[in-house]
Parts: sequence; structure tokens; C-alpha cells
Amino acid sequence: MDQPNVTSKPEMCLTVGLECHHCARQRAAQVASLCGNLSATGIEAVFQKMYSDHACTPMLPTFAHAYFEATEPARPLIRLSAAAATA
Repeated sequence: MDQPNVTSKPEMCLTVGLECHHCARQRAAQVASLCGNLSATGIEAVFQKMYSDHACTPMLPTFAHAYFEATEPARPLIRLSAAAATA
């Protein structure tokens, strides 16, 4: 997905120099740490409340993907023995 061009960013974002993808990913991770069991509909509702400017709308898929990444259970590391690794 293409990032919105600079001229379509909300004024506040332009003023403080926020980058769309970074902003959406960071805020999604923060939301996931607070409420990690949202449905896709819930994620969309939270996104719309947080990002009310229409210029932010293209970042919904980025936000949702980052949310789901942040809520995935950690996978344990598996160590292979040397014999299993060469088999």
C-alpha cells in the first residue's frame, strides 16, 4: 500500500514530522498491549476513533497488520541437535 503523500497528511502530522507507516504501526502495538483481543471490526473502530482525518484512512491495513503482529503469541525457539540438523 502506498503511503499518503506529504500534502495529504493532517496538519498536526506535518507540524511534528510524523511518518504515516511508523505512526500507525507504533499506535497499533500500543493498542495491542492494552487490549489484545479485538476482532477485526473492533480494530477498525479503534482506528477510526484514533485517526479521524480522512488522509489517515489508507493506513488502516497497516494498523491492522501491526496489531495482529503484536498480538501473536511468542513462538518458542527450538534448538536442533547437530544430528537432526544434518538429516
